Amino acid sequence: MVDRFIDYESLDIYVPILDPRDEEQLFQEARLAAFNESKGVLSDFSNHSPLAALLQGFVFAGSEIQYRNQKILPALLLTYLAKLGGKRELGSKAKAEIVFKLTKVFQRVYVIDQGTEITNARGSVRFFTVERLEIPLGVQKGGSRLSQNLRGNNIMFLLLT
Repeated sequence: MVDRFIDYESLDIYVPILDPRDEEQLFQEARLAAFNESKGVLSDFSNHSPLAALLQGFVFAGSEIQYRNQKILPALLLTYLAKLGGKRELGSKAKAEIVFKLTKVFQRVYVIDQGTEITNARGSVRFFTVERLEIPLGVQKGGSRLSQNLRGNNIMFLLLT
């Protein structure tokens, strides 16, 4: 089960906003819908009217559901990564494994030195090779372990090929 106290925003995971409206916008739309559906009969939406209080309660409940639903996407992603072998180790360096696939077979040993920096396309995630990797003559791929340089609240990510 995914830790329910994970700060999802700090993980640099893109999560689409399901509904960008705030409670005030939702209340205004609910007020307009109630007025229109009742053909103007329900029209007292002042601050202390029973109708306004009821609508605000519904809007609050809807906002809470919306907030929880917004958290489901990263929770599902983290659960899926855990099923693939990713794990969360607080206070330790994040680790990963990577497979380098060469675009052609070289006629010499291809070397990737220990400490070589590996980043994602945006450069926001940085890992370093833990060991020297030698891809032998005539072979097109080889694997290496990676470690993040910083300690802290990191999650291991998987590079799938």
